[in-house]
Amino acid sequence: MKLVAWAQETRNYLLLATAAAFAAGYADLVRGGISRDDFAKTIEMEYGWRATGCPLTPPTGGCLQYQQLDALMAEIRASR
Repeated sequence: MKLVAWAQETRNYLLLATAAAFAAGYADLVRGGISRDDFAKTIEMEYGWRATGCPLTPPTGGCLQYQQLDALMAEIRASR
C-alpha cells in the first residue's frame, strides 16, 4: 500500500502533511530526471539521512537503502 493511501486511511494527518511537504520540495527534481545518486546526495545533505555506503541487506539503522530510494522517487513521480 502506498504511504499516502495508508496515511489517509488511518487519518495520520501529521504524516500526510510531512509527506506532502517533502514531495513538494523534491517533485521538480525527481520529475526533472535527477539521478538516484544525486537525489541520495541531496537527501543526505538536507536531512542527514545516509544512503551512500549502506548495505543492501540487512536493513541498517540510520540507512536509507537504495530500494527505498527507488520507491520514494516512484511515489513522488506518481503524485500530483
